[in-house]
Amino acid sequence: MVLLSWWYVRRLRAYHDVLIHDAVTGTLNADEFQRRCRKWVNEQGAPPSEAAMLLINMDHYTEYSSLLPLDQSNALLQQIAGRLMLHIQGRPQAIVARCSQDEFLLFLPGASTSQARAFATRLHETLSSPYALVGQQLLATFGVSMVLYRQHGATVEVLQRNLYVGMRHLKSRGSNAWQVFEQEMLAYQGEHQALEQALRHAVADESFSQFSLDYQPICETRSLRVIGCEALLRWRHPERGLVSPGEFISLAESSGLIVPLGYWVLEEACRRAAGWPVPWRVHVNLSVCQMQNDDLPERVAAILARTGLAPWRLVLEVTESILIVHYERHARMLDTLRAGGVSVALDDFGTGYSSLTHLRKLPFDWLKLDIMFIAELESDGNSREVVAALLSMCHALGLSVVAEGIETEAQRRILENQGCEAMQGYLLGRPMPAHKIDLLAAEAQAVQ
Repeated sequence: MVLLSWWYVRRLRAYHDVLIHDAVTGTLNADEFQRRCRKWVNEQGAPPSEAAMLLINMDHYTEYSSLLPLDQSNALLQQIAGRLMLHIQGRPQAIVARCSQDEFLLFLPGASTSQARAFATRLHETLSSPYALVGQQLLATFGVSMVLYRQHGATVEVLQRNLYVGMRHLKSRGSNAWQVFEQEMLAYQGEHQALEQALRHAVADESFSQFSLDYQPICETRSLRVIGCEALLRWRHPERGLVSPGEFISLAESSGLIVPLGYWVLEEACRRAAGWPVPWRVHVNLSVCQMQNDDLPERVAAILARTGLAPWRLVLEVTESILIVHYERHARMLDTLRAGGVSVALDDFGTGYSSLTHLRKLPFDWLKLDIMFIAELESDGNSREVVAALLSMCHALGLSVVAEGIETEAQRRILENQGCEAMQGYLLGRPMPAHKIDLLAAEAQAVQ
Protein backbone atom coordinates (compact mmCIF):
# COMPACT_ATOMS: atom_id res chain seq x y z
CA MET A 1 0.00 0.00 0.00
CA VAL A 2 2.83 2.40 0.90
CA LEU A 3 4.61 1.52 -2.35
CA LEU A 4 1.43 2.18 -4.32
CA SER A 5 0.95 5.55 -2.61
CA TRP A 6 4.57 6.51 -3.36
CA TRP A 7 4.11 5.56 -7.01
CA TYR A 8 0.86 7.55 -7.20
CA VAL A 9 2.46 10.66 -5.67
CA ARG A 10 5.34 10.44 -8.14
CA ARG A 11 2.95 10.13 -11.08
CA LEU A 12 0.90 13.03 -9.77
CA ARG A 13 3.99 15.21 -9.42
CA ALA A 14 5.15 14.26 -12.91
CA TYR A 15 1.73 15.08 -14.32
CA HIS A 16 1.73 18.43 -12.51
CA ASP A 17 5.21 19.12 -13.87
CA VAL A 18 3.96 18.57 -17.42
CA LEU A 19 1.04 20.92 -16.82
CA ILE A 20 3.18 23.87 -15.73
CA HIS A 21 6.19 23.56 -18.06
CA ASP A 22 6.78 24.14 -21.76
CA ALA A 23 7.42 20.81 -23.47
CA VAL A 24 10.17 22.10 -25.80
CA THR A 25 12.27 24.37 -23.58
CA GLY A 26 11.54 23.12 -20.06
CA THR A 27 10.75 26.65 -18.89
CA LEU A 28 7.45 27.49 -17.22
CA ASN A 29 4.44 27.95 -19.48
CA ALA A 30 2.49 31.20 -19.71
CA ASP A 31 -0.30 30.16 -17.32
CA GLU A 32 2.10 29.16 -14.55
CA PHE A 33 4.11 32.34 -15.09
CA GLN A 34 0.99 34.45 -14.56
CA ARG A 35 -0.03 32.43 -11.50
CA ARG A 36 3.34 32.90 -9.81
CA CYS A 37 3.52 36.59 -10.70
CA ARG A 38 0.02 37.19 -9.33
CA LYS A 39 0.98 35.36 -6.13
CA TRP A 40 4.01 37.62 -5.71
CA VAL A 41 1.96 40.78 -6.36
CA ASN A 42 -0.74 39.70 -3.89
CA GLU A 43 1.88 39.13 -1.19
CA GLN A 44 3.25 42.68 -1.39
CA GLY A 45 2.83 44.80 1.68
CA ALA A 46 3.45 48.51 2.18
CA PRO A 47 5.68 49.70 0.73
CA PRO A 48 5.74 47.06 -2.01
CA SER A 49 8.99 45.59 -3.30
CA GLU A 50 10.38 46.60 -6.66
CA ALA A 51 10.29 44.23 -9.64
CA ALA A 52 10.73 44.13 -13.39
CA MET A 53 9.05 42.06 -16.08
CA LEU A 54 10.64 41.48 -19.49
CA LEU A 55 9.31 40.22 -22.81
CA ILE A 56 11.91 38.68 -25.12
CA ASN A 57 11.07 38.27 -28.80
CA MET A 58 13.32 36.74 -31.43
CA ASP A 59 13.38 38.76 -34.65
CA HIS A 60 12.52 36.90 -37.87
CA TYR A 61 11.70 33.66 -36.04
CA THR A 62 9.03 32.74 -38.61
CA GLU A 63 11.66 32.86 -41.36
CA TYR A 64 14.09 30.77 -39.30
CA SER A 65 11.54 28.12 -38.40
CA SER A 66 10.34 27.79 -42.00
CA LEU A 67 13.88 27.03 -43.12
CA LEU A 68 15.12 24.88 -40.24
CA PRO A 69 14.14 21.24 -39.62
CA LEU A 70 11.89 20.84 -36.57
CA ASP A 71 14.63 19.38 -34.38
CA GLN A 72 16.94 22.31 -35.19
CA SER A 73 14.18 24.85 -34.62
CA ASN A 74 13.55 23.27 -31.21
CA ALA A 75 17.29 23.21 -30.49
CA LEU A 76 17.41 26.94 -31.17
CA LEU A 77 14.56 27.61 -28.73
CA GLN A 78 16.26 25.42 -26.13
CA GLN A 79 19.50 27.37 -26.46
CA ILE A 80 17.64 30.66 -26.04
CA ALA A 81 15.88 29.32 -22.94
CA GLY A 82 19.21 28.06 -21.61
CA ARG A 83 20.74 31.52 -21.88
CA LEU A 84 17.74 33.05 -20.11
CA MET A 85 17.98 30.53 -17.28
CA LEU A 86 21.72 31.09 -16.99
CA HIS A 87 21.11 34.82 -16.77
CA ILE A 88 18.88 34.53 -13.69
CA GLN A 89 21.28 32.35 -11.71
CA GLY A 90 21.69 33.81 -8.24
CA ARG A 91 18.14 35.18 -8.30
CA PRO A 92 16.09 32.42 -6.65
CA GLN A 93 12.77 34.23 -7.07
CA ALA A 94 13.28 35.04 -10.77
CA ILE A 95 11.25 32.99 -13.25
CA VAL A 96 11.32 32.38 -17.01
CA ALA A 97 8.47 31.17 -19.23
CA ARG A 98 7.90 30.53 -22.90
CA CYS A 99 4.67 32.34 -23.71
CA SER A 100 4.33 31.83 -27.48
CA GLN A 101 6.17 30.37 -30.44
CA ASP A 102 8.97 32.94 -30.42
CA GLU A 103 8.54 34.82 -27.13
CA PHE A 104 9.66 34.40 -23.54
CA LEU A 105 8.68 36.20 -20.35
CA LEU A 106 11.02 36.88 -17.46
CA PHE A 107 10.12 38.18 -13.99
CA LEU A 108 12.69 39.77 -11.66
CA PRO A 109 11.31 40.30 -8.14
CA GLY A 110 13.36 42.67 -6.01
CA ALA A 111 15.13 44.35 -8.93
CA SER A 112 15.51 48.12 -8.68
CA THR A 113 15.21 50.31 -11.77
CA SER A 114 18.98 50.58 -12.17
CA GLN A 115 19.47 46.86 -11.59
CA ALA A 116 16.75 46.00 -14.12
CA ARG A 117 18.31 48.28 -16.74
CA ALA A 118 21.74 46.74 -16.25
CA PHE A 119 20.18 43.26 -16.39
CA ALA A 120 18.39 44.05 -19.68
CA THR A 121 21.60 45.38 -21.24
CA ARG A 122 23.56 42.24 -20.34
CA LEU A 123 20.70 39.98 -21.37
CA HIS A 124 20.41 41.53 -24.83
CA GLU A 125 24.17 41.12 -25.36
CA THR A 126 24.02 37.48 -24.23
CA LEU A 127 21.12 36.61 -26.51
CA SER A 128 22.79 38.23 -29.53
CA SER A 129 25.81 35.89 -29.52
CA PRO A 130 25.84 33.23 -32.31
CA TYR A 131 23.85 30.00 -31.86
CA ALA A 132 25.46 26.68 -32.78
CA LEU A 133 23.21 24.48 -34.90
CA VAL A 134 24.10 21.44 -36.98
CA GLY A 135 26.38 22.54 -39.78
CA GLN A 136 26.10 26.27 -39.15
CA GLN A 137 26.26 29.17 -36.74
CA LEU A 138 23.12 31.25 -36.61
CA LEU A 139 23.23 34.98 -35.99
CA ALA A 140 19.97 36.11 -34.43
CA THR A 141 18.71 39.43 -33.12
CA PHE A 142 16.20 40.08 -30.34
CA GLY A 143 13.82 42.70 -29.08
CA VAL A 144 13.49 43.05 -25.30
CA SER A 145 10.65 45.07 -23.80
CA MET A 146 10.68 45.86 -20.07
CA VAL A 147 8.17 47.22 -17.55
CA LEU A 148 8.64 48.12 -13.88
CA TYR A 149 6.20 47.04 -11.18
CA ARG A 150 4.05 49.90 -9.85
CA GLN A 151 5.58 52.46 -12.22
CA HIS A 152 4.01 50.81 -15.28
CA GLY A 153 1.25 48.78 -13.65
CA ALA A 154 0.15 47.34 -10.33
CA THR A 155 -1.38 44.15 -11.73
CA VAL A 156 0.07 41.37 -13.86
CA GLU A 157 -2.52 42.05 -16.57
CA VAL A 158 -1.59 45.73 -16.94
CA LEU A 159 2.12 44.97 -16.83
CA GLN A 160 1.80 42.39 -19.60
CA ARG A 161 -0.38 44.67 -21.72
CA ASN A 162 2.24 47.39 -21.49
CA LEU A 163 4.99 44.88 -22.23
CA TYR A 164 3.36 44.01 -25.56
CA VAL A 165 2.67 47.66 -26.37
CA GLY A 166 6.36 48.35 -25.78
CA MET A 167 7.38 45.41 -27.96
CA ARG A 168 5.21 46.58 -30.87
CA HIS A 169 6.76 50.03 -30.56
CA LEU A 170 10.22 48.48 -30.56
CA LYS A 171 9.45 46.32 -33.60
CA SER A 172 8.26 49.35 -35.54
CA ARG A 173 11.74 50.83 -35.13
CA GLY A 174 13.55 47.73 -36.33
CA SER A 175 13.88 45.85 -33.03
CA ASN A 176 17.34 44.39 -32.18
CA ALA A 177 17.41 46.47 -29.00
CA TRP A 178 15.86 46.69 -25.55
CA GLN A 179 13.69 49.45 -24.16
CA VAL A 180 11.63 50.40 -21.12
CA PHE A 181 7.92 51.07 -21.61
CA GLU A 182 6.73 54.69 -21.65
CA GLN A 183 3.13 55.86 -21.33
CA GLU A 184 3.35 57.70 -24.67
CA MET A 185 3.58 54.30 -26.34
CA LEU A 186 -0.11 53.67 -25.61
CA ALA A 187 -1.06 56.53 -27.91
CA TYR A 188 1.44 55.25 -30.46
CA GLN A 189 -0.15 51.79 -30.28
CA GLY A 190 -3.56 53.17 -31.22
CA GLU A 191 -2.03 55.07 -34.13
CA HIS A 192 -0.04 52.00 -35.18
CA GLN A 193 -3.19 49.85 -35.34
CA ALA A 194 -5.08 52.52 -37.27
CA LEU A 195 -2.20 52.82 -39.75
CA GLU A 196 -2.09 49.05 -40.26
CA GLN A 197 -5.81 48.99 -41.00
CA ALA A 198 -5.39 51.84 -43.47
CA LEU A 199 -2.54 49.96 -45.14
CA ARG A 200 -4.63 46.79 -45.38
CA HIS A 201 -7.44 48.71 -47.09
CA ALA A 202 -4.97 50.34 -49.49
CA VAL A 203 -3.42 46.98 -50.48
CA ALA A 204 -6.85 45.34 -50.79
CA ASP A 205 -7.67 47.82 -53.58
CA GLU A 206 -6.54 45.92 -56.68
CA SER A 207 -5.71 49.18 -58.46
CA PHE A 208 -3.18 50.10 -55.73
CA SER A 209 -4.31 53.67 -56.40
CA GLN A 210 -2.88 55.05 -53.15
CA PHE A 211 0.64 53.95 -54.11
CA SER A 212 3.16 55.35 -56.56
CA LEU A 213 6.84 55.01 -57.34
CA ASP A 214 9.57 57.60 -57.24
CA TYR A 215 12.84 56.94 -59.03
CA GLN A 216 16.32 57.98 -57.92
CA PRO A 217 19.05 58.09 -60.57
CA ILE A 218 22.15 55.90 -60.34
CA CYS A 219 25.07 57.48 -62.19
CA GLU A 220 28.39 56.42 -63.60
CA THR A 221 31.05 57.92 -61.35
CA ARG A 222 33.38 59.45 -63.94
CA SER A 223 30.93 60.73 -66.54
CA LEU A 224 27.95 61.34 -64.21
CA ARG A 225 25.85 59.72 -66.94
CA VAL A 226 22.66 58.09 -65.64
CA ILE A 227 22.86 54.30 -66.02
CA GLY A 228 19.85 53.28 -63.96
CA CYS A 229 17.26 54.20 -61.34
CA GLU A 230 16.09 52.74 -58.06
CA ALA A 231 12.32 52.41 -57.68
CA LEU A 232 11.14 53.76 -54.31
CA LEU A 233 7.63 53.10 -52.98
CA ARG A 234 5.44 56.01 -51.88
CA TRP A 235 2.05 55.89 -50.13
CA ARG A 236 -0.33 58.84 -50.27
CA HIS A 237 -3.33 58.21 -48.03
CA PRO A 238 -6.49 60.17 -48.95
CA GLU A 239 -6.73 61.66 -45.44
CA ARG A 240 -3.27 61.28 -43.92
CA GLY A 241 -1.42 62.53 -46.96
CA LEU A 242 2.06 61.24 -47.74
CA VAL A 243 3.03 58.55 -45.22
CA SER A 244 6.74 58.22 -44.49
CA PRO A 245 8.32 54.98 -45.81
CA GLY A 246 9.94 54.66 -42.40
CA GLU A 247 6.46 54.31 -40.93
CA PHE A 248 4.78 51.94 -43.34
CA ILE A 249 7.52 49.71 -44.83
CA SER A 250 8.26 47.96 -41.53
CA LEU A 251 4.51 47.70 -40.93
CA ALA A 252 4.05 46.08 -44.33
CA GLU A 253 6.83 43.61 -43.56
CA SER A 254 5.56 42.63 -40.12
CA SER A 255 1.98 42.19 -41.41
CA GLY A 256 2.94 40.25 -44.55
CA LEU A 257 1.46 42.96 -46.77
CA ILE A 258 4.90 43.52 -48.25
CA VAL A 259 4.44 40.47 -50.50
CA PRO A 260 1.51 41.72 -52.65
CA LEU A 261 2.85 45.25 -52.38
CA GLY A 262 6.30 44.11 -53.48
CA TYR A 263 4.97 42.38 -56.57
CA TRP A 264 2.99 45.48 -57.50
CA VAL A 265 6.17 47.56 -57.18
CA LEU A 266 8.07 45.09 -59.36
CA GLU A 267 5.47 45.10 -62.12
CA GLU A 268 4.98 48.86 -62.05
CA ALA A 269 8.73 49.54 -62.16
CA CYS A 270 9.29 47.09 -65.02
CA ARG A 271 6.41 48.57 -67.00
CA ARG A 272 7.75 52.10 -66.52
CA ALA A 273 11.33 51.13 -67.40
CA ALA A 274 10.18 49.31 -70.55
CA GLY A 275 8.85 52.64 -71.83
CA TRP A 276 12.05 54.61 -71.35
CA PRO A 277 13.77 55.52 -74.64
CA VAL A 278 17.16 54.71 -73.12
CA PRO A 279 18.20 51.26 -71.81
CA TRP A 280 18.65 52.21 -68.17
CA ARG A 281 18.52 49.48 -65.58
CA VAL A 282 15.79 49.63 -62.95
CA HIS A 283 16.64 48.55 -59.40
CA VAL A 284 13.79 47.03 -57.35
CA ASN A 285 13.94 45.93 -53.71
CA LEU A 286 12.98 42.37 -52.79
CA SER A 287 11.75 41.68 -49.26
CA VAL A 288 12.82 38.70 -47.17
CA CYS A 289 9.18 37.55 -47.28
CA GLN A 290 9.27 37.41 -51.07
CA MET A 291 12.50 35.42 -50.92
CA GLN A 292 10.66 32.74 -48.94
CA ASN A 293 8.31 32.05 -51.88
CA ASP A 294 9.54 29.20 -54.07
CA ASP A 295 7.67 30.62 -57.06
CA LEU A 296 9.56 33.94 -56.97
CA PRO A 297 11.63 33.24 -60.14
CA GLU A 298 8.49 32.25 -62.07
CA ARG A 299 6.66 35.38 -60.93
CA VAL A 300 9.59 37.59 -61.91
CA ALA A 301 9.75 35.92 -65.35
CA ALA A 302 5.99 36.40 -65.82
CA ILE A 303 6.22 40.10 -64.94
CA LEU A 304 9.10 40.60 -67.38
CA ALA A 305 7.09 38.86 -70.11
CA ARG A 306 3.97 40.97 -69.43
CA THR A 307 5.81 44.27 -69.35
CA GLY A 308 8.25 43.56 -72.17
CA LEU A 309 11.31 44.63 -70.15
CA ALA A 310 14.54 42.89 -71.17
CA PRO A 311 15.69 40.77 -68.19
CA TRP A 312 19.21 42.27 -68.17
CA ARG A 313 17.70 45.67 -67.36
CA LEU A 314 16.23 44.47 -64.05
CA VAL A 315 18.38 44.55 -60.90
CA LEU A 316 16.80 42.92 -57.86
CA GLU A 317 18.14 44.29 -54.58
CA VAL A 318 18.22 42.12 -51.46
CA THR A 319 19.39 43.07 -47.98
CA GLU A 320 21.88 41.32 -45.76
CA SER A 321 19.05 39.82 -43.70
CA ILE A 322 18.86 36.95 -46.23
CA LEU A 323 22.28 35.89 -44.96
CA ILE A 324 21.08 35.24 -41.41
CA VAL A 325 20.20 31.60 -42.01
CA HIS A 326 20.25 29.07 -44.84
CA TYR A 327 22.04 31.26 -47.31
CA GLU A 328 22.60 28.12 -49.41
CA ARG A 329 18.86 28.06 -50.14
CA HIS A 330 18.90 31.75 -50.95
CA ALA A 331 21.94 31.24 -53.15
CA ARG A 332 19.99 28.71 -55.21
CA MET A 333 17.09 31.16 -55.46
CA LEU A 334 19.40 33.95 -56.62
CA ASP A 335 21.11 31.59 -59.08
CA THR A 336 17.71 30.77 -60.60
CA LEU A 337 16.86 34.46 -60.91
CA ARG A 338 20.20 35.21 -62.55
CA ALA A 339 19.74 32.27 -64.92
CA GLY A 340 16.63 34.11 -66.12
CA GLY A 341 18.80 37.06 -67.10
CA VAL A 342 18.25 39.48 -64.21
CA SER A 343 21.03 40.92 -62.04
CA VAL A 344 21.16 40.79 -58.25
CA ALA A 345 22.51 43.47 -55.90
CA LEU A 346 23.34 43.25 -52.20
CA ASP A 347 21.84 46.41 -50.70
CA ASP A 348 23.03 48.39 -47.65
CA PHE A 349 26.29 46.45 -47.45
CA GLY A 350 27.99 46.94 -44.09
CA THR A 351 24.90 47.29 -41.91
CA GLY A 352 24.34 43.61 -41.10
CA TYR A 353 25.64 40.11 -41.50
CA SER A 354 27.84 39.97 -44.59
CA SER A 355 31.29 38.47 -44.58
CA LEU A 356 33.87 37.80 -47.26
CA THR A 357 32.68 34.18 -47.34
CA HIS A 358 29.10 35.25 -48.06
CA LEU A 359 30.19 37.59 -50.83
CA ARG A 360 32.29 34.87 -52.40
CA LYS A 361 29.58 32.21 -52.24
CA LEU A 362 26.43 34.15 -53.04
CA PRO A 363 25.74 35.05 -56.69
CA PHE A 364 25.71 38.85 -56.56
CA ASP A 365 26.42 41.13 -59.52
CA TRP A 366 26.29 44.44 -57.68
CA LEU A 367 27.07 45.59 -54.17
CA LYS A 368 25.57 48.80 -52.78
CA LEU A 369 27.89 50.41 -50.26
CA ASP A 370 25.88 51.83 -47.36
CA ILE A 371 25.88 55.53 -46.53
CA MET A 372 27.61 54.77 -43.20
CA PHE A 373 30.85 54.27 -45.15
CA ILE A 374 30.40 57.46 -47.15
CA ALA A 375 29.43 60.02 -44.50
CA GLU A 376 32.95 60.57 -43.12
CA LEU A 377 35.01 60.08 -46.29
CA GLU A 378 36.11 63.72 -46.38
CA SER A 379 37.13 64.07 -42.74
CA ASP A 380 38.36 60.63 -41.70
CA GLY A 381 41.38 58.91 -43.20
CA ASN A 382 40.40 55.57 -41.69
CA SER A 383 37.05 55.73 -43.50
CA ARG A 384 38.84 56.30 -46.80
CA GLU A 385 41.12 53.33 -46.17
CA VAL A 386 38.18 51.08 -45.29
CA VAL A 387 36.27 52.07 -48.43
CA ALA A 388 39.36 51.57 -50.59
CA ALA A 389 39.83 48.08 -49.13
CA LEU A 390 36.16 47.22 -49.67
CA LEU A 391 36.27 48.38 -53.28
CA SER A 392 39.42 46.36 -53.91
CA MET A 393 37.80 43.28 -52.36
CA CYS A 394 34.62 43.68 -54.42
CA HIS A 395 36.55 44.11 -57.65
CA ALA A 396 38.59 40.99 -56.87
CA LEU A 397 35.29 39.13 -56.52
CA GLY A 398 33.98 40.52 -59.81
CA LEU A 399 31.36 42.74 -58.18
CA SER A 400 30.36 46.17 -59.46
CA VAL A 401 29.82 48.74 -56.69
CA VAL A 402 27.25 51.49 -56.22
CA ALA A 403 28.06 53.95 -53.42
CA GLU A 404 24.91 55.24 -51.71
CA GLY A 405 24.31 58.60 -50.06
CA ILE A 406 26.66 60.79 -52.12
CA GLU A 407 26.00 64.40 -51.11
CA THR A 408 29.18 66.34 -51.90
CA GLU A 409 31.55 66.74 -54.84
CA ALA A 410 34.47 65.86 -52.55
CA GLN A 411 32.90 62.47 -51.78
CA ARG A 412 32.39 61.87 -55.49
CA ARG A 413 36.03 62.69 -56.31
CA ILE A 414 37.38 60.42 -53.56
CA LEU A 415 35.27 57.51 -54.80
CA GLU A 416 36.23 58.20 -58.40
CA ASN A 417 39.92 58.05 -57.47
CA GLN A 418 39.31 54.80 -55.58
CA GLY A 419 37.69 53.16 -58.61
CA CYS A 420 34.02 53.08 -57.58
CA GLU A 421 31.97 52.50 -60.75
CA ALA A 422 28.62 54.04 -59.84
CA MET A 423 26.93 56.16 -57.21
CA GLN A 424 23.59 57.35 -55.95
CA GLY A 425 22.66 60.30 -53.76
CA TYR A 426 21.34 63.85 -53.53
CA LEU A 427 24.40 65.26 -55.31
CA LEU A 428 23.41 63.32 -58.43
CA GLY A 429 19.64 63.45 -58.16
CA ARG A 430 16.90 63.24 -55.57
CA PRO A 431 14.06 60.72 -55.88
CA MET A 432 11.58 62.05 -58.43
CA PRO A 433 8.08 61.10 -59.62
CA ALA A 434 7.66 58.83 -62.64
CA HIS A 435 6.79 61.61 -65.09
CA LYS A 436 10.00 63.48 -64.24
CA ILE A 437 12.17 60.41 -64.69
CA ASP A 438 10.46 59.93 -68.07
CA LEU A 439 11.52 63.48 -69.04
CA LEU A 440 15.06 62.78 -67.84
CA ALA A 441 15.16 59.63 -69.98
CA ALA A 442 13.91 61.57 -73.02
CA GLU A 443 16.61 64.20 -72.49
CA ALA A 444 19.26 61.50 -72.21
CA GLN A 445 18.05 59.93 -75.45
CA ALA A 446 18.14 63.30 -77.22
CA VAL A 447 21.83 63.91 -76.48
CA GLN A 448 23.00 60.45 -77.52
